[in-house]
Amino acid sequence: MRPTSAALGSKKGFTKELDKEVINSMHKTLLGGERDLPPAWGSQGLTFREQGMRCGLTQHEGGPCGVLAAVQAFVVRELLLDENAPPLAELPPEAAGEALIGALAHIIWSARMGRLANVVVCKRPTLPSLRESAGELICTECKSADDVAAAVRAGIGAFMRAPGVAMLLYSLLLTRGIAMVQRDADFPATLIAPNGYCAQELVNLLLFGRAHSNVFDGEQTVGGDAGTAEGCRLRGTPRRSPVGFLTLFERQGEPGSLLQVALTMLPLLCYTYSPSPPP
Repeated sequence: MRPTSAALGSKKGFTKELDKEVINSMHKTLLGGERDLPPAWGSQGLTFREQGMRCGLTQHEGGPCGVLAAVQAFVVRELLLDENAPPLAELPPEAAGEALIGALAHIIWSARMGRLANVVVCKRPTLPSLRESAGELICTECKSADDVAAAVRAGIGAFMRAPGVAMLLYSLLLTRGIAMVQRDADFPATLIAPNGYCAQELVNLLLFGRAHSNVFDGEQTVGGDAGTAEGCRLRGTPRRSPVGFLTLFERQGEPGSLLQVALTMLPLLCYTYSPSPPP
């Protein structure tokens, strides 16, 4: 990654252009190979409805539902925590935009390993192909939650355009660390499932900053005999999440209390093939 000339003197954080090697590594973690994001993902921005409830995000195609649902839940959380916010049905676009900035900043900052987070924005109004992406994505290193919010605010126009979802994914991968995201999962897995939807690992990365594979509380060990084998350690929710998760899918298991009883009683409801925010 090479620094940009304008950012060398920046007080808010070190800024650099992402090179091809880093971008390819991110796509391998997302998709399992060096290929472009599916169109439904690469062209999805974080845009609000123009009619009705103005804080509602608009989805164009099936696929990134889990990302939009998680961001939507955190947007609503920002508004619920703001005592001065108007009722949701009367929310002006400016207030919705501020809530989106706060939601994205919280999601990105929560994924950090130490005291550094990364905010990635795209120079172009649309996401370039993987072959053309080197030098087109700008990453800003942030040393505090306020710095993350400032970087998101500076790039909010780009987040709301077509590559917004991709920018959030890149920001999370570089904040958590590509290698650490891969180690978070119980077994090798991509964050975007083969069917084009969010894997549980990506939903968890959005909810509590770790790409763990399960929704139960803490860790569980399966297999192995006492004193003779270590067994397989499975990881779920490490702490109470600001936003919860409820599911009707038995294959995902029953969420533990850390997700069922969130810090703000605002769960994601997984009742079809993709998560949705509460109605």
